[in-house]
Amino acid sequence: MRNWIMPAQTLMASCLVLLLAGCFASEQPLITGDNADNPFPDGTRLAEFSNCDATAAGELLGCKGYRQTGTDTLSVKDGIATVRAETGIGATVNKMLPGSTMSEVDVRFKQVAPGLYAIQTSLGDNPPGTGPEKGLFWTYMMMRRDGDSAYFYLLQCEKNGDHAYLRSGALIGIVDYMLQPTCEPASLDGLAKIMADRIANGQAPDKRFDILR
Repeated sequence: MRNWIMPAQTLMASCLVLLLAGCFASEQPLITGDNADNPFPDGTRLAEFSNCDATAAGELLGCKGYRQTGTDTLSVKDGIATVRAETGIGATVNKMLPGSTMSEVDVRFKQVAPGLYAIQTSLGDNPPGTGPEKGLFWTYMMMRRDGDSAYFYLLQCEKNGDHAYLRSGALIGIVDYMLQPTCEPASLDGLAKIMADRIANGQAPDKRFDILR
């Protein structure tokens, strides 16, 4: 898989926020080619919108509701979905750096409840001798599908609030990784429980993707 650090316009670019706020990650992938689902067929085109109401910055900038930031195309091969920026910041970067993969990101999807999907991507390998012993290289977000729209949520680890999941067995542990709290899901079932609770508790989506017909 490609390294996950991509431009802000593409699907996983919001994961940059997770390095600042803590994330969900595992040493081994919970979603593989054997159990991955494909909620979007190969060749799907998506209009991408950011939710201005999900951050304080949106209010400061006078941005309300969803604002379109670009369009993406999605291809699927061997259970891996590759999202490519078609217009927007990612596409601009691609034009400036011909042949680069800066506007692409690889993910796997897994349906964990009706209309609810876990999204897995890779942090890539730490260079030898530069990272901690614990290799938390697989990170997780969530997506809620509603008709022709898909709502994307950052899944942030809450160092204090998520201890209940540690006691219930949904999490293996909560560790400080890359100087931020990181929640290790015990399984897809544990991750699904946490995701469903986040939705039920009213977490606002960070992005919306509309299928273009």
